[in-house]
Amino acid sequence: MNHKTSFKPKVILLWNDLGPWKDYQYGIGKFEPFVKRNCPVTNCEITKNKSHLSESDLVIVHMRSKFSYLPTNRPEKTRMVFFIIESPIHSYQFHPKYNGLFNLTATYNLNSDFSPYYYSNIEFKWERNLKFDENQDFSINKTKLAFFLATNCRAFSKRTEYVKEMQKHSNRIDVYGGCGKSCNISGEDRFSSNLCRQKLSKDYRFLLAFENSMCKDYITEKLLDTVLFDIVPVVFGYGPYDQLIPRSAYINALDFKTPKELVNYLTYLESNSTAYNSYFKWKKYIKKTNTKYNTLCDMCIKLNLENFYGVKKSIVNDLETFWGVKKNCWAAPNLFQKRTKN
Repeated sequence: MNHKTSFKPKVILLWNDLGPWKDYQYGIGKFEPFVKRNCPVTNCEITKNKSHLSESDLVIVHMRSKFSYLPTNRPEKTRMVFFIIESPIHSYQFHPKYNGLFNLTATYNLNSDFSPYYYSNIEFKWERNLKFDENQDFSINKTKLAFFLATNCRAFSKRTEYVKEMQKHSNRIDVYGGCGKSCNISGEDRFSSNLCRQKLSKDYRFLLAFENSMCKDYITEKLLDTVLFDIVPVVFGYGPYDQLIPRSAYINALDFKTPKELVNYLTYLESNSTAYNSYFKWKKYIKKTNTKYNTLCDMCIKLNLENFYGVKKSIVNDLETFWGVKKNCWAAPNLFQKRTKN
């Protein structure tokens, strides 16, 4: 549904900022932000004007950014959205006073009402790729083994410690970013990580896409921005990886008893091009697309569907169960010790 319709545009109010981005990296205004992003539904408006509260269909609150107050009194049609893209470990522990305040959720949690933020930015579609060369050797010109890129060097997942343990068994595990060497790209900062991954993927066989938290459903751009590069991702976490890409497309470090065993397996794959290339076979079924629906596009689509199916009404009564650390995350130090002592 485009904006040339008899239905009134749906209004999305951004209550606060998304980190440094006031417009959530999407844009402010009527129709245009959705048109520019190729969203299939464009009959929406994004505003920062709090005086439009009574006209708004959704009020998005980024729960890691500052806000002076939240609108407890609002029209019934105006629903509050609990929005966050980090894990519970890197979130505030929300006071019970917030229970019953929010109606909908937008997080990486698969139980969220709107598409998880990172998942909705995947730039490929499932379609037979006739240009895929099944005989291509993806190891050609790759002279290096594996790299790890991160800015948070003291992650709760103990990923840095895991990588250091891998380095004891191979001097070909390299670290970049805030925790290691520079990628030597123009304007390099923590927001240019994907450009760094793209550059390094040309020389390395494996990317250590290790998350900073061991939490249910937690997957970030470290994996999702990388699947289109010619490199094999090695994940470290409990995310639903095989719901996004085939199990034959990645390696999970948690499948190995020790970091040494993982290093041995990567070294084996380096010496066996047939085994290494098997991790790319799934790509004959995907095509790159420049469309990023984004969570805001997802919201616009669902809001306009309510013209036909009615307004979705719900209340988040228990944030501790939905988002609490104890209910959704695992203690990384114990996990790390358990797996490396075996």
